[in-house]
Amino acid sequence: MAQSLCVTHNTIGQFIIGLSENDTIYLYELWVETNQTTLLFQKFEQQFAEFLITFNNVITFYTLNEIQIMTLNFADLIIINQTSIRYFQQNPFQYLLLFKQL
Repeated sequence: MAQSLCVTHNTIGQFIIGLSENDTIYLYELWVETNQTTLLFQKFEQQFAEFLITFNNVITFYTLNEIQIMTLNFADLIIINQTSIRYFQQNPFQYLLLFKQL
């Protein structure tokens, strides 16, 4: 049974629907014009509190003050922990450079 739902879309008719269940996120990529569907899923080592889908990334929030940002194919991963958050507060331009890399 799904616990969370998140949806994003763009102007070219692509929808990305994310469903979470315990420690797994299922991504459904839907193309409106061609009626094609792709399924990707990722099982995480620890249970996350929430997740968010942008058009390029999946962002997972953990209760232990950690954020993980990965590409939609789950290939590239950036982990932001409490130490990193304090660093970015002191150096906000590093934060912008980090997201430009994704």
